[in-house]
Amino acid sequence: MTGIPQPDVTWYFNDQLITPGTGADTDKYRVKRDGDAVCLYVRDCKPSDSGRYRCRASNCDGEASCDANLEVVDKMCVKELCFVVIKVLERKLD
Repeated sequence: MTGIPQPDVTWYFNDQLITPGTGADTDKYRVKRDGDAVCLYVRDCKPSDSGRYRCRASNCDGEASCDANLEVVDKMCVKELCFVVIKVLERKLD
């Protein structure tokens, strides 16, 4: 994210401001700047973390934002996955 002056970046989850390092967000979220990139890290994602995330950059000349939808699903059982793979292989061998 570039701009002069450098933009302030804020993050939102389902239109609620994320404030890393405070309150309930103390350990859940972390923001890292790396050159022009500003990344939001979500710790220990669960299905309840699914939703719309928005990044908003603003300075005295204006603002820009982008949205992304995140869907967190439960882990797939390895046993079930193996069963599916075996069934597919059996069909190919027939």
